[in-house]
Amino acid sequence: MDMSIRKQLILHDTTRPEGIYGNYLTESSFGGPINECEKICLPMNWNKEHWYLCIIDIISRQVFICDSAPDSDAVNKERENNAKIVCAAIEEALSYGFGHGHKGDVNNYKFTMPENCPKQGNGSDCGIYIAKFMEHCGDVKSGFKLL
Repeated sequence: MDMSIRKQLILHDTTRPEGIYGNYLTESSFGGPINECEKICLPMNWNKEHWYLCIIDIISRQVFICDSAPDSDAVNKERENNAKIVCAAIEEALSYGFGHGHKGDVNNYKFTMPENCPKQGNGSDCGIYIAKFMEHCGDVKSGFKLL
C-alpha cells in the first residue's frame, strides 16, 4: 500500500504537522511542556480490534512497542511499521512546534518489541494492559511488574 495512503488511514484527518501539534502537543492540550518530557506514550489500535502501546523514550532514544498479544512476525512487523508512521508524524509536529532544536529525531530511534511485556490470557484485556504499561512505562527495559 502506498505510504501516503497508509499514513492517512492510520492518522485519519490529522496528517498535517500543525494539526497534530496544535491538537495534541501544545502545553494546553498535553497538560505540560512536551519538550521537557522523557517519555511519550501512544496507544495504538490494530484493525479496530486490538490495542498496543508505543512508548517513545526520549532519553534512551528508543521506541518500545509493548504488546500484550503479539502475533505472527508479519503482523508484528506491520504494527511496528504503523508505529513508525505515527512517530514520524509526531516528529514532524515537534519540528513544526519547536524547530529542529527539540530533543532528538524520533525517526532515528531504535524500534523494539520488548519480550518482557506481560501477555494477556484472553482476547479482550488489551486496553487494561496498555493502561498498566503506561502506568509502569519506566519498567520497560528491566521488565514490567504490573501487580
